[in-house]
Amino acid sequence: MGKIKVFISSAMEELEYEREMATRVVESLNLQPSVFEGFPVMSKELEDAYLDEVRSCDIFVLILWKTLRPAVVREYEEAVGANKPILIFVKLMREDERRERQLGAFLGKIRKRSRAEATDICIRFYKHYRSLNDLETELKKGIIGEIERKLSESVMVASTRQGLYELGISIAELAHQRLCVMQRTPSLFFEPRGYYEEEARAALTNWIEKATQDRKREFMYLYRADKTREEIAKLGRDQTLIGHIRDTIAEYKHIEEETKGRICFSSLPANYQGPIFGVGDNRFAIWFTSEEGATTAISYTNAKMADGFVKVFLELGSKVATADDLLRELDIE
Repeated sequence: MGKIKVFISSAMEELEYEREMATRVVESLNLQPSVFEGFPVMSKELEDAYLDEVRSCDIFVLILWKTLRPAVVREYEEAVGANKPILIFVKLMREDERRERQLGAFLGKIRKRSRAEATDICIRFYKHYRSLNDLETELKKGIIGEIERKLSESVMVASTRQGLYELGISIAELAHQRLCVMQRTPSLFFEPRGYYEEEARAALTNWIEKATQDRKREFMYLYRADKTREEIAKLGRDQTLIGHIRDTIAEYKHIEEETKGRICFSSLPANYQGPIFGVGDNRFAIWFTSEEGATTAISYTNAKMADGFVKVFLELGSKVATADDLLRELDIE
């Protein structure tokens, strides 16, 4: 499962900062930005190349202000012809600013076309903005909304190492109200063993940091003590690792206390033998692992099912456990 590709189209000269910011937003969501720094005159080969990028993108972002470039028109028409979801952001004018007549006509055509052919044109988002902060907020909202819409239409299945981690990362990055994670062995305890483990761990720690600052966010992190003990034994009970686990448990138990349980960190009941989960606001993923170690993940967007899984999390994580309790479970004193 490759990264979702977002094509960013705009007049380069007047919207340089918007293009840079939009690229950062796309990358922060773990998506792939596609931005062509156009030239006044370009070869047929280069034009074909950037139109190929439009045809292969998953989301088309169009940012407009005072002028309209022929390349932008071609990119937009290509996105319409390829039935791509289109997000449009138009910068508001100040009193001393003027919009090109042809851009005004273009915007009028877009509005008329989207009203007349609502079922045939995929303009998912049409917003005005003035500041870069406004654009950043609306762009994130538009992209996340389109991804959630796209995900809600399909069940996603992954069995490759990259795909498995990308599913988990996407759930964490798209969640804004809650995140519940159930793992066999807690990735926060062990050093990442590769790029995707490092990315997944960063997504978790970033979410926890945001949740400590935002009282509207809730986080629950559960793991299997028996599998964690096995992993510690496999690593030879390295004292550096033991120290790291001790410090991690103390840190997150302190956060749990400071947030009055809004951020919860605990082990699963000893008799739990089920699959592992990741649940966000509306989307969830279930990882099934065989005795031989092969893993398959299934992910789907369904708010009611996600709510149901969270209830299961709350029941499984309902026991009161201190840092010392968790350390004793792992044979760490």
